[in-house]
Amino acid sequence: MHVMGNSDEAEPLYTSSIRSAHAHKFIHEEGITSELTGDFLYEQGRQSEAYALYMHSIKCYIKWDALAVGMRVEADIERKFESGILSQLQKAANHVDETMKRILDDDSADTNKRPSEEM
Repeated sequence: MHVMGNSDEAEPLYTSSIRSAHAHKFIHEEGITSELTGDFLYEQGRQSEAYALYMHSIKCYIKWDALAVGMRVEADIERKFESGILSQLQKAANHVDETMKRILDDDSADTNKRPSEEM
């Protein structure tokens, strides 16, 4: 959906992927989907949420012992965010936890549902 330019339908699919990976304990896929969701949100201009997803992806990569991948995401964050914005985001560490709790605890989402294929 993202590649086809349908952002409204893309976001729920991204967050559903994160929830599914988390529920099935696929920490590497949770990291990948969190990073890709961060990319999507960053493109949408939603920097605060993107930062939270990037930080969660780093946490997943470290847990998975993929330190080089985590370092790559950290370097990507530094390239994407201005230093002033980055320092503000870093101070709001609880925002990362709140964002991930909102995504992972979304009871309204059903990971088994397929989106409508009608366009």
